[in-house]
Amino acid sequence: MIVAPEEGRTDVFSGHARISLNLKQSAAVVFLLHVFYVPMACLVSWLMMIAPAAAQETVGPLVVSYSMPPTTVDDLLRGGPGEAYFLYYLPDKGPEQPALVVRLSKAARVAEAVAEVFAVPDGQLYVPVTVNEDIPSLPDDLTPAIKIIAFDGWWVRDGLVNYNLDITIYGRIYAMWAADEWPGLIGLQDRNAEIVVRDVNGDGLPDWDWRTMVPEFPNRGYLRTNYAERKCDSPVTIDSGVSPQWPFVAFAGDFLQPTGVFRPPIAVDWLTGQIRYFSELVTVRNQNCSYSFYSLTRVLPGQLNSPNFETPFAFYDLSGNGQGYPDLIIRTGRTILDADAAGLATKQMQVTRYSWSNENVGDGTMDYKVEVFGFHPFKFKTPIADGKALIDAPPYELYPGWVISKLWPAVTFNSVENRAYRTSEGIYEWAPGSLGSNFYLGVVDQGDITAFSDITKGMRGEYRLNTDHQTELYMSPIDNRLHLKWAEHGIWRLD
Repeated sequence: MIVAPEEGRTDVFSGHARISLNLKQSAAVVFLLHVFYVPMACLVSWLMMIAPAAAQETVGPLVVSYSMPPTTVDDLLRGGPGEAYFLYYLPDKGPEQPALVVRLSKAARVAEAVAEVFAVPDGQLYVPVTVNEDIPSLPDDLTPAIKIIAFDGWWVRDGLVNYNLDITIYGRIYAMWAADEWPGLIGLQDRNAEIVVRDVNGDGLPDWDWRTMVPEFPNRGYLRTNYAERKCDSPVTIDSGVSPQWPFVAFAGDFLQPTGVFRPPIAVDWLTGQIRYFSELVTVRNQNCSYSFYSLTRVLPGQLNSPNFETPFAFYDLSGNGQGYPDLIIRTGRTILDADAAGLATKQMQVTRYSWSNENVGDGTMDYKVEVFGFHPFKFKTPIADGKALIDAPPYELYPGWVISKLWPAVTFNSVENRAYRTSEGIYEWAPGSLGSNFYLGVVDQGDITAFSDITKGMRGEYRLNTDHQTELYMSPIDNRLHLKWAEHGIWRLD
């Protein structure tokens, strides 16, 4: 049976085995498949013989799949019971030396399906899989690098991918934002992170992504919770990765999802057979609208939590014209204080960056920013993850109004005048954080304003530090530009 090629690939099935060839390998192969009838058992053997020589033109991995009779791979993917294997390999090594192996299984009369993803063990050159009479097997002591549980028991059905998943990451995989250091401090069989992702509306795209770091690492400033929730539709193209049959393995990638593309999460170094990333499934930055936070403290289910660090971090398409980019980005850096030790009446402190686009909406650039500092306690009970937990931060819909309605003792304003400021997180210049922690905590009356003595070429900046007002801007009749009301100082660097 010949299946229509997708994105330059054609698939050949023989019983329960599947061989994938890149169309660049040999135009003659594709021609012969369409013109001549070849007995299937002979065809697979013939393809296996010619593949190593023809595959020299391709650079990406190939995949072969097997299932245990009487189940077929497609039956298992649609929710049937059984067991199947996907062997991912480089053309010059062949399927006998795979760089990655995925074992899918589902027991009869059990709701969940399980995927175990095996990388190349330390000290070996490939995943030690054995195939006897089209039946693969793995050593009993081989442990997976990733385990995925699919609720409702299926993976791909009617063209949709199931993203109602619970995922466990093991070993040294980058699976959380800013996890550059700590995965290297745990063992290869130790749990790295727990990930819960759900597709609430069943459209084949995940709607929220909640990640929890498992190791404790006390007294270290690692991010222990990542959360991202999609808040509006954003134009996106689906990348099926190496195999659209089980589209969870990418040809290449890193942690961030790119703008306008939804890419499979498992990114592999194919030369070494090591899984480098389990990418974000709901991107924080590169879409029209999202509500997210990165917290140093764990957010736990079934209770009210007070996440810190970047909480909240939200992206808005107020214009409705976003093309994978927001036109308003609000990021709060939240610090939970020991009020007694600091000698303060409040227990939390925020620095909030409020950046927006006015002229070139939807192109990834920002035109203005107001950034504020102050002490305003969060007093909300905002549900996240379909109500699985609560956080005390402002909800997505109220967040912009909460920021602009408060009185802030320190405010900076930036205007991008004659340059394009492309950013996925907002305008960075002139952050009130430069004033120093002693000013924040009231140890000194004046902040360190040296950071405001200059500004990037093509930008204008203003600040006020000594009055407590609601943040307001006004349009000056003198230069026809926005300015910060009650500003004490400003710079416009022309060259």
